[in-house]
Amino acid sequence: MVYWARRGWGRVTQARTVAATQPEVIGLNKLHARKMGLSCYVDLHIVVDGQLSVRDGHRIAHAVEREILNALPQVSEVLVHVEPKEELKDRGSPIANRSAL
Repeated sequence: MVYWARRGWGRVTQARTVAATQPEVIGLNKLHARKMGLSCYVDLHIVVDGQLSVRDGHRIAHAVEREILNALPQVSEVLVHVEPKEELKDRGSPIANRSAL
């Protein structure tokens, strides 16, 4: 995770927690936040069941985006990438489990 100041780590933790509240989000693969002027941009990779439809993945991504924007007023933009759990396992990529968030 990347953030611009020591005080900002709490906001990154909040963004992780908010993303994990979505029932279909299995975990997080990456989360980056960066300061742009007076606001913050968040870029995160959520992990979902690879058997979900594109439509469902899109719906989940928008729900995560909406919840982060509502919970963190200093965040002005959220970019959510949807990663299938099965593909990450095949590549050996780490997945932050929901319970660890």
